[in-house]
Amino acid sequence: MSSAEEQIRIAEQCGTIRNLMEAVGESGINSDFVIPLPNVANADLQRILDWLRRFPQQTPEPEVETRHNSDNKYHGRTQIPPLERRFLEALPSKNALFGMLNSAMYLDIPSISKSGADYMAEKLKDMTVEEARDYMNLPNDLEGKRKEFRWMKPPVSQEKDDTESSSNS
Repeated sequence: MSSAEEQIRIAEQCGTIRNLMEAVGESGINSDFVIPLPNVANADLQRILDWLRRFPQQTPEPEVETRHNSDNKYHGRTQIPPLERRFLEALPSKNALFGMLNSAMYLDIPSISKSGADYMAEKLKDMTVEEARDYMNLPNDLEGKRKEFRWMKPPVSQEKDDTESSSNS
């Protein structure tokens, strides 16, 4: 495969670029055609290109098998493909992972978005709320609300309810 063919194959996997190419038409695309990507850092673009070279999507992905518990809630794919998992685990930092996933969402690349979302869900599922906030660099937005609305009582724990009901018997 020539370099130009590979570039077109990779570009067609990016919904944002594919739509732009369709809008411009083949007559408007030449070797000097540049597509600005202001919301994509160079390092993230290199990781995305590496992913698309390693895991080409020849056909649209079939519906992904999902796991459901008795509560009938979505619990992710049954398994992230091992090579994709190794790729995501090999990223140098969580910020590299976040940057790549944000860029993939911007470029509309479902293969990265789906695998990345499932990978993140697996990482977060066993964390407490505080650990997840820390991992994702999210502020504790409830702290200010509790101070603002002092009349709000913290949630009553199940243990307290059990002790009160046993003492009333």
